[in-house]
Amino acid sequence: MSGPVWYRARRNAESICRSFRGCCRVAVVLQSVVISMERSEKHTEQAGIFVPLSLVTIVATYLLIAVGALVRAAGAGLGCPDWPRCFGRWIPPTRADHLPAGFDASQFSTINTWLEYVNRLLGVVIGLLIFATLLSAWRRHRHHRHVLWPASAAFLLVGFQGWLGGQVVEQELDPNVLTLHLVVALLIVGLLLYTHLCARYSRTTVDGRRDGGEPSFDAIRGIRRLAWLVACLTLVQVTLGTRVRGVVQALEKTATPREDWLPLGWWPDLAHRQLAVVVTAAAAVLLWAVIRFAPDWRDVRTWASRVLGLTAVQIIAGLGLAYGGVPRALQVVHLSLSSLLIGAISIFLFLVYRPLSGQRS
Repeated sequence: MSGPVWYRARRNAESICRSFRGCCRVAVVLQSVVISMERSEKHTEQAGIFVPLSLVTIVATYLLIAVGALVRAAGAGLGCPDWPRCFGRWIPPTRADHLPAGFDASQFSTINTWLEYVNRLLGVVIGLLIFATLLSAWRRHRHHRHVLWPASAAFLLVGFQGWLGGQVVEQELDPNVLTLHLVVALLIVGLLLYTHLCARYSRTTVDGRRDGGEPSFDAIRGIRRLAWLVACLTLVQVTLGTRVRGVVQALEKTATPREDWLPLGWWPDLAHRQLAVVVTAAAAVLLWAVIRFAPDWRDVRTWASRVLGLTAVQIIAGLGLAYGGVPRALQVVHLSLSSLLIGAISIFLFLVYRPLSGQRS
């Protein structure tokens, strides 16, 4: 083969090889893009199933806390004198003359019995929702421990909470058992909130986790400390509130008029009132610190405002209880708002502990 012919053949072969290598590179890039899209769609589908389910469970749990507050305010805590059945039946009677043998007809009240029974039924529904949330976490977030383990702990606590419900009836509304019953309910809500937020925010990129400019690490550390102070003060305040409720519960069995129930003296009523002022001041300082040192941290500023707003509304409801004759409706509002306040503080803490891009958390 002559030189020019060989040269042209070699150039053509090299051109074909380069084209083949180029096609291979394009194929590899297209394959990686397709795989990335499939993973993205799969992740979005997984998060899209778990996130709304956990949110529904959280809302339903808050509803259960509100119904529990209504049961306590209505004095229907012993509307079903036995556990887990109600007057010896899985579905309670509607009239006293339908009671099974062995039960005192004077214990029966249609409204109280069915109010307590609905409270128990709602508890069963919540248990099933939390179990469904756990199954979804195992199926779709088994490698995300911040989602899986809180969901597992919430499900285990549901069993303990059910046992506590039986102890509330067996010990005839002992204030200490009632307090523990409420604390466990709030702990379950906190775990559900945490697992929901971890799944929800895991879909955001690192650069998109903060709105606007990033505050300094010293500012974040100070805001975190203030947030923990507000959280601890609020927990103490809720504990004092349950003690006040225990004393009020004892007064319900006496002939003392409702308008004379409050004030009860310094302990625990006035201590509860004075700490409310401290909690409000701490929440105001927290909001000021966020606005002053992290003005572009919009999501955190929003939840700091909600914490302060809920605290202020709680004070108004407390004043209505103290000087309005302890109306039952305000009792429900006061207890429900306390659970929402703790939830708001929990969300705030989660947001301020999300990792910063370029900084250590």
